Formats: sequence, structure tokens, C-alpha cells
Amino acid sequence: MAKSNQTTWAMTKETTDSIGGFQKTINSAEANRKVCSEEVNGANINIYSHTVASFNAYNKDKILTADMRALREGLKDAGLTEASAKRKAEKTQWVFVALRKENKKNPGYFPTQATPEFIKELFDSLEIKSESKLTSHFNPKKPLTKAQTIIRSIFGEMKEDKTGMKGGLDAKDYAEFKTLFDAEVIARDERVQNEAEAEAKKESEIQAQDETTDAMDEIIENCGDDIPNAQADIDSNPFGDSYPKTQNLTELDSAVFGK
Repeated sequence: MAKSNQTTWAMTKETTDSIGGFQKTINSAEANRKVCSEEVNGANINIYSHTVASFNAYNKDKILTADMRALREGLKDAGLTEASAKRKAEKTQWVFVALRKENKKNPGYFPTQATPEFIKELFDSLEIKSESKLTSHFNPKKPLTKAQTIIRSIFGEMKEDKTGMKGGLDAKDYAEFKTLFDAEVIARDERVQNEAEAEAKKESEIQAQDETTDAMDEIIENCGDDIPNAQADIDSNPFGDSYPKTQNLTELDSAVFGK
């Protein structure tokens, strides 16, 4: 068994040359202050594609300390600064660990014959097109989402030594949570249903009012030509004294319809 201070991996000249070419692209863009962030992002992703692929047949689930040192040296040989080499080696470790873990659940996800082109296509499928997006996706210490935080507070998490779980609710608290959760789900469903029914009733009432308004408008429009004759009918109505009179139908029309 190899010790952590014994190197079991070395960067090939082909990989060094390829990474060196990508780094020259980055250096040139930065030196000329060109607006070519897409080109720089592409070069950075290509570097990671080559570093990750170079560990395709690595026989550990995590890159050993000595091999991480060899990776940093290989990156510096390709033209990266000390700081840049350290950063890219660390993030290569993140990606490698994540891909190797996923490959155990989904064989073939990170095959032992994976090429830089294969890794690049994998990054593309994950919509990783820059170093910042790679960092966000693979950072093992990235903040948990709200849902993940809630799940962890309920069920706990695996101990670092894999000997069991830590945190989470005990059996009594979990039983209480389950009862309250189920009741809240039922209550929420009822609230949603009631709200939907109230909204449907409101829409029905609005439609009825609109239809009434349209009908009244149609009646007024259709009776427009009969208004002069209607005035004579009102004046000759023998029961006309029983009702308040207006001087003429136009006045009545104005009083009733605001015209």
C-alpha cells in the first residue's frame, strides 16, 4: 500500500503541453486587457478537463498528498503561478472525489478511460463553463440549501469516520414532528382548496356582472330609435299621474342612465 508521501502519479508531457497552451491563452488575454472572458473561461475549464482526466485510472477515491504535490509541480511546469497551481490542484481534487463517488452509484459516469474531451462534455452537461461555476458546483463545503438544512436537522448526518449518524431528532421528537407535519399538510391542502373555491366564486360573480352590463348596453342600444315615440306614449298614459314625471324622456334617460 502506497504511503501518502510516495508519488504514484505523474503528469504526462502531453498533458503538461496542453495545459501550458491554455495558460498562455489566459496570460495573453489578461496582459492585453481584452474583453474575452469567454475565452479565458474556456481555457480554465480545459485545464480542469485535462487535470481530472489524468486521474481517470487512479486507484484511490481521493488524490494522495504526494500526488497532489506532483500535480501542483506539473501545473507550475506548464506555466501556472504557485497560487494558481495550488488553486487548480485543490479544485481538481474536489472534482475527482465527486466524480469518483458518483461513478460508484452510476458506473460509467467517470470511466477509467475518460479523456479530456469526455470530461469537457461532462462539464458542459452540468452547465459548467467557468472556474467560478465549477467551484460552486463541486465545493464540498458549499452552503446547504434551506431544504437540505431542514433534512439534516431532522435526520442528522453521517459521522466523518462513517461509524454512524450524529445530530437529528430522537425517536420521540421525530414522532411528534411526523404528527405535526402530516396535520399541517392536510390543513394546507384544505386552505388551498378553500382559496381556489373562493377565487372561482369571485370569477363567476365578475363574469355575471359583465354579462349583465353587456345585456343592458345592448338593450339601450336597440331602443335608441324608439325614444322619441316613447315620450308620446308616456304623456298619453292614463296612469301617468301615478308616477313622478319628468319634462321629457331625454331628462328621464339622463336621470336613470346618467346620459
